[in-house]
Amino acid sequence: MVGARLIEGAQEIEPQVAGQLAIETRSYHGPFSGPAFTGSSDSASVTFFVLPDQLPQGGPVYLSLTEKRFHNSSEVWQALRNDPNLVIAPPYSGVNPGDELTIQGLHGPIHLHVAAVPGPTVLYGIIAAPAALAGIDTAPSGSALLLKARPGADTGALTRQVERSMFAQGVQATSIRELLFQGVDSNLAYTTLYDVLLHMGLLVGVLALAMIGIRAAVERRRAIGILRALGYQPPRVLAGLIAEATFIATMGVLAGIGSGLIFGYVLVAGSVTGSEQGTHFAVSLPRLAVALAIIYGTVVLVTGPLASRAARMPPSEAVPSARDEEDRPLRSLEYGGRRVAEGQRGSRSRNDAHYHQIVIARLQLAQGHGD
Repeated sequence: MVGARLIEGAQEIEPQVAGQLAIETRSYHGPFSGPAFTGSSDSASVTFFVLPDQLPQGGPVYLSLTEKRFHNSSEVWQALRNDPNLVIAPPYSGVNPGDELTIQGLHGPIHLHVAAVPGPTVLYGIIAAPAALAGIDTAPSGSALLLKARPGADTGALTRQVERSMFAQGVQATSIRELLFQGVDSNLAYTTLYDVLLHMGLLVGVLALAMIGIRAAVERRRAIGILRALGYQPPRVLAGLIAEATFIATMGVLAGIGSGLIFGYVLVAGSVTGSEQGTHFAVSLPRLAVALAIIYGTVVLVTGPLASRAARMPPSEAVPSARDEEDRPLRSLEYGGRRVAEGQRGSRSRNDAHYHQIVIARLQLAQGHGD
């Protein structure tokens, strides 16, 4: 895309060009309002592309979305020329066919009706007929020329040749393929942000599962010791600890998948690109399977060894150690200027002897169940 009428006189370029279409551009600065991402502003800058008199078959750009009253793109371009209130909105702006754009005219506000929205295009602006711009205060901002290369021509080399030969006139040439790749890269950068947030959330969830597994296996020695003393075998204790961690992981997985599906559907269905032909909402099952494998694999790898060690712990080792953890340090209270220790050591020793008798009785009961 280069400045209009710049190809004239370029002898080395003309043989490689099969056709060209000049499009005038005009700039508007002032109040502007519209739906979706366009928003409302008292001082907006809008680029208008003036519809030329002679159009190629199918128009200068491909129309991906049109109003239902139009059966094909040719009808849209013809209606655009006949109706000064019809325009074609820029792509990726969130504007859909049938919406209205309000702009300040020479004699008051002007309401422009959106007839269609193009797909990925080289003309990022509002396309309107000359009659539509007659009542709007716009200023010339140059022109553009769409060149059609002959079959077999190298578009990249042609682009560089145009810029080199027209450098003194400030020409900037870009191939349509390069512009489309730039759009794809922009979309990938946008979606990569959500992908990074997804992996960060997955990492935080995996670490949380690891901490839950460690706490369940290490900080429950008393409960595990009592279960072992009551006759529960190590496999049953191990299965209970792993089942608990798996249940917590499953609740998180269901909540994450549900919210992700809702957010993804709203994001795709609410955008213009999501309504284009060939674009639909879908779930990547391979990536979902990898995420589930990472989550449940972490549960097994982190919880399994610690739970197995805790489940095989002898009751005589687990229960007394839990009793020791419950012993509170002696605290002193001040009564009438004297500091008195809370609890008596003699009574503590008697309580400890009684506690060990209970433990021995539980061990004997467990051995009776084992026999």
